Amino acid sequence: DAEDTAGGFVSSNSRSGSVTIKKQIYDFGEADSRMESARYGMDTARASYQQAEQQVILDILTAHVNVITTQKAFDIRTANKERLEAQTEAENIKLEAGTSTPTRLAEAEARLARAISDQILAEANLQSAQEAYQSLTGLADFSLQPVLLRRDILPASINEAEQMAGREHPMILSGLAAEKQAENEFKILKNSLLPKVNLSLS
Repeated sequence: DAEDTAGGFVSSNSRSGSVTIKKQIYDFGEADSRMESARYGMDTARASYQQAEQQVILDILTAHVNVITTQKAFDIRTANKERLEAQTEAENIKLEAGTSTPTRLAEAEARLARAISDQILAEANLQSAQEAYQSLTGLADFSLQPVLLRRDILPASINEAEQMAGREHPMILSGLAAEKQAENEFKILKNSLLPKVNLSLS
């Protein structure tokens, strides 16, 4: 403290302060529950990422197989159309030679018209499959080979498949982690209502 005297007046300056240290000693497990809840949140996020990753792979494989199957269907429809074109031309020649009838020619033309319609539909399906594949992969090379499956890593039975899914499927793992996280959040809420033990030093 300091005092100054001037002209009969006294001015005084004083300073004071205090420091308080406060530490929580026991929180009935609330901090541990929060840490555990955060870990379950990370598990949920990791499983969700794996699920998204697997879905992308599945979509690409599905598009790959669709290109192959629609290409085969288009090839079959094209070959069938060419065969019926030859038959229709043959029936037309026979009719001109007097060895066939207009009815047989009309039947051949009807079959050919149906084959042309089927080929147009098959071509549209092929183009759609190719566009989907290119959209997912960015590749424009559609000369694809069949997907080879490793049967040695596939489950041997439905029961084994269910057990594997329970251990490894991201959606199941995400659901389990989310359930545990919800349980911990409820535990945190209950612990937050309990009294805290603190130590204070001044």
